[in-house]
Amino acid sequence: MSPFDQRHLVATAVLLAVLVIAAAATVSVERVGERAAVEPDVDHTTDTTDTTDTTAATAIPGPTAPGPPDSPAGPDLARTDRRAGLDVVAPSAIDAGRRVTVEVHGPVPGEEVRLVVVGSLGTSTFSAVAPDDAALAFSLAPALTRAAGEMLLVARTDAAVAATTVAIRPGPVADPVEAMVGPRSIVAAGGEPTMVVAIPTDALGNATGDATPVDLVVRRPGGEVARDRLVVEALVAWELVVAGTTAGRTELRVGAAGATGPVAAIAEVAGRPEPFAVTARGRIPAADGHRLVDLRTSVLADGFGNVVPDGTLVVLDGTGPGGRTRAQATTLGGVARFTIRAPSTPGAVELVAYCQGTRSAEPLVVEFDALTAGFPLDASRRGDTVTVSVGPVRDDIGAYVADGTEVAITLVPSAGDAVERSVALEGGAATVGVTLDLPSGTAAGPVTVIAEVLGLRSEQVLP
Repeated sequence: MSPFDQRHLVATAVLLAVLVIAAAATVSVERVGERAAVEPDVDHTTDTTDTTDTTAATAIPGPTAPGPPDSPAGPDLARTDRRAGLDVVAPSAIDAGRRVTVEVHGPVPGEEVRLVVVGSLGTSTFSAVAPDDAALAFSLAPALTRAAGEMLLVARTDAAVAATTVAIRPGPVADPVEAMVGPRSIVAAGGEPTMVVAIPTDALGNATGDATPVDLVVRRPGGEVARDRLVVEALVAWELVVAGTTAGRTELRVGAAGATGPVAAIAEVAGRPEPFAVTARGRIPAADGHRLVDLRTSVLADGFGNVVPDGTLVVLDGTGPGGRTRAQATTLGGVARFTIRAPSTPGAVELVAYCQGTRSAEPLVVEFDALTAGFPLDASRRGDTVTVSVGPVRDDIGAYVADGTEVAITLVPSAGDAVERSVALEGGAATVGVTLDLPSGTAAGPVTVIAEVLGLRSEQVLP
């Protein structure tokens, strides 16, 4: 061996020793003579079987006989990094969850051999005493090989160190293979996508390797079924599913290697509605400030005829003699229903509805007639006090207007400031006394009495 090779081997041995010491200090390493993820103390002179979850060190008498490929005696073996006569022999690859036997050749009989196992689940340390004229075998329990990946095996004695690696392969794909979908709701307008992701795993939860084929089945709201073949790349298989033009429930399923899973569903919903109509239902009442008017929209649907989902918000704006009014409702079966109160002043109310940025095709104009043609007003004066009586006020069919209807009374003297009062009708009539607000020593002169009820006005002048 050349001086360069010798220096290279020494440097490699030092590097492996540092790795083992660092792992033992940081990743839940057991004390020498104890086992990780196994049952209590093992008799290192007794072999164990695969039916138990134990790790044992066993002396192998004589030469190793040929065995199956995943056995240390089989043809597919890893034998690397031999140091000062020490050699570690193990299968180069095994399936996840399989028991594996690791042989250490070349230790001095009677010296202690420590085996450090570094894998995806952490680091474990085992030890045994080398027998006379035989190799030393460590049987690693399935609990140590559950996670796919690479497992590093380092054997150490006081005078030597050797190492090898074992590739742990994922097992066959197991149920369930679940489709993860997002977003769960897309607009049925023929362009908006959602993503389907699947991560096939074996029975131990290890993701399968790249290029694993995955089948995707998509059933659209109209019953059409589409199939596609995906492949796993970087542990994930994915596909974009683009919305159609029919609203409803779209179902998706993924499967791999005969394994499958539950259905995942997305909602393909209607897009922004086309302009729609707003209409009044039933007779339009007079402007009494109390009675209600029922309004409703036509069926709200998008450009493909898809009805908007139940619960879609619709806002109604109105302007009229009583000022601005606003109402909102949600759709049921694509129709929004509103109830507005008649104004207390006769006139036209213009109504416009909005939904998701779409405005009703034309404003709805509702005419509210006066409730009554007029009402009696009787006022009298004594000094600075004016008594005003209004009513009876009757509606369009001759009945008293609703109790609580407001009467606005204004007294306008020829000198001094106007005085305003309001009173509620009861039984169609109301009487109130109002004191004039006159400057000291000033005569009131004639006083104009004005009463307004439901937009109608009556006047009387008192001398």
